[in-house]
Amino acid sequence: MIAEYAGGAAPSAPSREYIYVGSQLLATIESGTTKYHHPDQLSTRVFTDSTGSKVGERGHYPFGEVWYETGQTNKWKFTRSTRAAHSGQASYERDNESALDYAMFRYDSTRPGRFMTPDPVAGSIADPQSLNRYAYTRNDPVNLVDPLGLEF
Repeated sequence: MIAEYAGGAAPSAPSREYIYVGSQLLATIESGTTKYHHPDQLSTRVFTDSTGSKVGERGHYPFGEVWYETGQTNKWKFTRSTRAAHSGQASYERDNESALDYAMFRYDSTRPGRFMTPDPVAGSIADPQSLNRYAYTRNDPVNLVDPLGLEF
């Protein structure tokens, strides 16, 4: 996503713009204000303004549940890594109503730490963890990511 528009807005007047370096979200511009995103291996951890002052911060538990969130953050909540960035998606978008994370091919629920539907990619008997088609990253979220909701 590179921009969002309020209903009926002209193409030249987005309500929010997203600036990327490759596929990594670098900044958001909203109402003439720029907010910079500083990621760690799982998600965007710190947000700063154009002066470098911290305007928001958050942390997650290993399966994506919010540990803490202060100040200004955004809806892109979880799954941030080099592997995720190379896939074209840096983070899951959290739906405020259902609290589910959109992972391109299916939805992830952070509370139980699993996907809501089975993985469309079948597992392998040679890798028993892959046979659980609801598991997020073969139940190893500290070392693995699944940016699209598909088995690697």
